[in-house]
Amino acid sequence: MFENKLIFGHILVLIISSGCQAPTVGTRSNDLTRKNNTNAEKTAVIPAKDDGSAKTSAEGTGKTITVGVFFQNTDGTYMDSQKSLIFDSEKECQTWSRTTQGDSINPAEHLHYNAAKNVSYKDGTFSWTEIGPEHSQQDIDTVCAQSNNGASKSVNSTDYTQDKRFYLKILKVE
Repeated sequence: MFENKLIFGHILVLIISSGCQAPTVGTRSNDLTRKNNTNAEKTAVIPAKDDGSAKTSAEGTGKTITVGVFFQNTDGTYMDSQKSLIFDSEKECQTWSRTTQGDSINPAEHLHYNAAKNVSYKDGTFSWTEIGPEHSQQDIDTVCAQSNNGASKSVNSTDYTQDKRFYLKILKVE
């Protein structure tokens, strides 16, 4: 009986010492700024599969797409919020955060985190599947790695595309 306890205890110690490290999470991004999650495989509880199938263009030919965020005035004109989202056309699970008012989970002002996956830039239109919102960087990293469920979004440089109470439009492609 004592021997079994030692063996069990030894195995338990090995599991604890090798398997319970907290994941390293990058710094949190500011209001409506993008964090390119290049550490998705390291930070997610279940790593995203990166088999290259999600690439939409030849390696190294990706574009940086700056999407402006606008409000619509009562007279129908659009006002630049001076906020933008910056995407890479080849990276999956790009995340950003925004400050939001209190909600049923947290009544105080706090951050919501979203992610873009299934990204594509073709013929002047940038498309993605938007995942979230979640209440932490770690949660959005995990959900993005595990799920393809989300809202399909697309923007171009000629139209203002409504996204809830905001409007989005491509400002620049590099």
